[in-house]
Amino acid sequence: MHIIFSHGKESCPKGKKIQRMSAVAKRFSFNTLSVDYRPSINPDERVIKLAHILEKEVEPFVLVGSSMGGYVSLVASEYTQPLGIFLIAPALG
Repeated sequence: MHIIFSHGKESCPKGKKIQRMSAVAKRFSFNTLSVDYRPSINPDERVIKLAHILEKEVEPFVLVGSSMGGYVSLVASEYTQPLGIFLIAPALG
């Protein structure tokens, strides 16, 4: 199973949240992918980037998103079939 992490607007793909989550996931033999969204602060462009990644996904996956990454994960889930979604302080307002 893959865990696909989307970081927030001003965060990065190697932040503390993904590092800690990856360490736990590894103990359960789950793979993690942390998408690098830093080239764009536009949430809709980030959704498109994630959607392109998920189109190629063949294993079951869970989406994890923090802040703007929560928004990105939630919107992308409308077009895909994740096993679950875990949102950390999602920017939905």
